Amino acid sequence: MLEGVLVSFFAIILAFIAVTGNSLVFVIITRYKSMHTAMNYLIANLAVLDAITGLFTFPNVLLERTFSGDRTLLAAIVNTTSQSTCTVWISSAGSPAFLVFIAFERYMAVVHPFSRRGGITTRRLVCLLLDQLLETASK
Repeated sequence: MLEGVLVSFFAIILAFIAVTGNSLVFVIITRYKSMHTAMNYLIANLAVLDAITGLFTFPNVLLERTFSGDRTLLAAIVNTTSQSTCTVWISSAGSPAFLVFIAFERYMAVVHPFSRRGGITTRRLVCLLLDQLLETASK
């Protein structure tokens, strides 16, 4: 009993931290004009995906643990929704790709520090983001 309460408590705390922290990153990047760069857009996109993961994953884990042996209508609804969450799949499948984009952008900036080849332009970024969205949604 105590173990379940501790797990639930830490899951709630982690979900709150994940959503709050990533929301702050997104707000800061979108609010301040000096933060509007291709690299920061990648970080903002990653923050949104991580906030979605924190928002949907932890409550589903809690609800599954709470209603795992229950046979009520609420338990059936919870088990059905937790097994078919497409948003969790999209956010967890998209996050590694954005980390690769960030690593590639940093690699190019280090290898070519004084040339235009060192960064990702906004046009390239839009193409990469659309490609990743379509690829993730098609899986």
